[in-house]
Amino acid sequence: MRVVGRYRIHGVIGTGGMASVHLGRLRGDAGFTRLVAIKRLHDSFATDPSFVAMFTDEARLAARIRHPNVVPTLDVVASGDALFHVIEYVHGETVAKLAWAAKQARQSVPVDVAVRVVCDALLGLHAAHEATDEQGQALCLVHRDVSPQNVIVGVDGVTRVLDFGVAKARGVSQTTKSGGIKGKVGYMPPEQLYGEPVDRRADIYAAGVVLWELLAGKRLFAGEGGEDALALALTAPVWRPSIHCSDVPDALDEIVLRALERDRDKRFTSAQQMADALVKAVVPAQPSKVAIWVKALAGPAIEKRALMVASIEANQETGTDPAEVEASVEDRSLLGEPTTAAITMAPTSQPRSHRLAAVLAVALLAMTVVVMALVWVSFSSNERMSERVVSATPTNTVPAGSTQSTATEATASVAAAASTPVAEPTQSASAEPSHKVPPTPPKRWRPPVVAKPNCNPPWEIDENGHRRYKRECLR
Repeated sequence: MRVVGRYRIHGVIGTGGMASVHLGRLRGDAGFTRLVAIKRLHDSFATDPSFVAMFTDEARLAARIRHPNVVPTLDVVASGDALFHVIEYVHGETVAKLAWAAKQARQSVPVDVAVRVVCDALLGLHAAHEATDEQGQALCLVHRDVSPQNVIVGVDGVTRVLDFGVAKARGVSQTTKSGGIKGKVGYMPPEQLYGEPVDRRADIYAAGVVLWELLAGKRLFAGEGGEDALALALTAPVWRPSIHCSDVPDALDEIVLRALERDRDKRFTSAQQMADALVKAVVPAQPSKVAIWVKALAGPAIEKRALMVASIEANQETGTDPAEVEASVEDRSLLGEPTTAAITMAPTSQPRSHRLAAVLAVALLAMTVVVMALVWVSFSSNERMSERVVSATPTNTVPAGSTQSTATEATASVAAAASTPVAEPTQSASAEPSHKVPPTPPKRWRPPVVAKPNCNPPWEIDENGHRRYKRECLR
């Protein structure tokens, strides 16, 4: 954990090319606290003036946008050479991760859900396009990087636009280097790819690509390399999304194709206009339905992050220093861009498992002692019975004149009585008569009488959570 000003910076929940995003906690006066997300510029860029200017411009521009469908910027903090953006924490997942999860589950995105997600994003973009400066002058802001990675859907069912890192507006200090393209090629309109000046219609084109991909369940321009994607974006035909999803109505097809016109003059003139057209073509899903869809696809990841959030809010240690936790291994999203999976905090202690293991160990020890005691009692009982048989055997009691066979029969009967219930072969009639005490028959072990085991259920759960069947229930 790191403390910067009023903020405590905790574990990483996402990372990008320029910055990483951490969970944070604002600590104010009178015990006031608030959970936030803190975007930290990577050290390799923190000393580059152009990147610092871009990072600062993002915060200044985003702070001018006030709309429920835009993630607001709350503060900017500088600590030494490090720069931090403090933004509102949204409990949810990006469209990129949700689309990937839907593909993994072999599910299509419901048409009304896709329309609701893109309509919300369009309304947020329209607020950005209409933003003004302190004097009321239009900023002419263009996001320029609208993509599934920069659109997040909360568990409340509301979609928000984030990351204005490459936004372009009147009077910003950052400039684009000659020949450089900022953003994701697959979501850029031709004028942006050619390096021409862009306006709000560039964001409308990008929103059209996102909607097409949500409906079709695949990438629109999926090239193996940067040059392939560039060539496809400039020349590849754009087919109706209904070819890939029969649930898409014709009116929705027309809206998507109009947004994807390569000639900007043929597109919608504003994001609000496109949103209004979508609402007329398809009734958007209610936020409650979108929330259910999000939880169904990203429930486990959201629950894990919720545990981390609860730990931070309760001011408890999670067992691992969150500042030392790295973002998990990258996944490949459905839409082709690398995205970082939600962080997983590995528990360092399992008190319930340890208590269960201790109880099982004590029970096993007690059972072993009981079995050994029963075996000892059984052996002692057998020895006493043998002694009684030996003491009851007559010695030198063969009457005078008895035949050899009579003595033999008496000896055989004694042997048979001592060995009950296991029968022993009788001595041969030719055996020599003996007036001595006959040898004690070999001791036979008898299984101890043990109470009927409890076999409901016939298994136990060990300390590792594995099911182990009870030995006494396998007989």
